Amino acid sequence: MLVSSKELFKKAQKDNLAIPAPNFIDQTTIQSYVETAEELELPIFLDYAEVHQDYLSFEDALTLGKYYGEKADVPAVLHFDHGT
Repeated sequence: MLVSSKELFKKAQKDNLAIPAPNFIDQTTIQSYVETAEELELPIFLDYAEVHQDYLSFEDALTLGKYYGEKADVPAVLHFDHGT
């Protein structure tokens, strides 16, 4: 389920959690990050960094991020990391 970062930070503070924020570069990486978060029953930031645009365009990253974020059984935030 996609949520806002504000919502996720409130949960992290309440439950005393650190939230991982791995950068995905393709469908395989984002899928594995979401599956791992679901197995651990923990929230996740799904980060896309502009530096990875040679591997995955911004538009494709947005499509993948929305798809996997909405499909996730745990709170997920789609985040543009280190970009202009």
